[in-house]
Amino acid sequence: MKSLSKLLSSREHFSPVYYIQNFKGIHLDNAMYEKWFSLFFSDYLKHHSLKHYNDFKNSPDILLIKKDADQKQFITEDFSEVFRFQETTPLNANHKFCVIFEAEFITDQIYNKLLKIFEEPSNNLTFFLFSNSSKTLISTIESRVTKLRLTLEDISDLGFDAQVQNNFNEELENLDQEMTLLKFQDFYKNLNNENAFLKSFLAKISNHDDLEKLKKKVPDFLQWFQESKNFNNAKSERAFFIYQMLKAIQVNRKSLS
Repeated sequence: MKSLSKLLSSREHFSPVYYIQNFKGIHLDNAMYEKWFSLFFSDYLKHHSLKHYNDFKNSPDILLIKKDADQKQFITEDFSEVFRFQETTPLNANHKFCVIFEAEFITDQIYNKLLKIFEEPSNNLTFFLFSNSSKTLISTIESRVTKLRLTLEDISDLGFDAQVQNNFNEELENLDQEMTLLKFQDFYKNLNNENAFLKSFLAKISNHDDLEKLKKKVPDFLQWFQESKNFNNAKSERAFFIYQMLKAIQVNRKSLS
């Protein structure tokens, strides 16, 4: 599956406004969203055979809007440049892009001021609004934006995948060797990112030369795991099988010690 950035960058036409949310369970700061947009913009220029910039922020067709760190919310003055930017034509690319970070802090009053631009964007202007929140938008805005969520492929492209796996590696190491099935199922039920946990768990198996029998079972397990998710089976079912594999690892280690 392609990342969202690659899917969007290959399009000939864009929606007026994209409201892009983080991958579930992962908080991305402005620098990460900037990196994502940089990847998107670079692919967009390449796909359309346009002039490439070493730093996308040097492009005259990009406008970045960020909230002042000392402000709890955006203020109207933060968007004064947007109204000027929409009047200019693209200089290098076929499109212009206004990128707004921490969109969850845009007030309803400001959204209402932006509404006309969202409804009738001029000069091939497209907005990218990035948010870490699932906050509900006012109805007039909700109906005019295209809501998208970053994928695991996007997270991997950002180099965030390794960090996620490291976090889960720590959780795996901290699991009590005497943990009961019920306790493990409760732990598993509260996971925000089941796929990342699974990656970390399989990496744990692959890093041990003494688990050859278990490694042979991995392909069948992965097929079953995906089917279990496709059929919306309970998390507790998948937790049961992972728990059994964890116990097998523990038994194997004890026999070798």
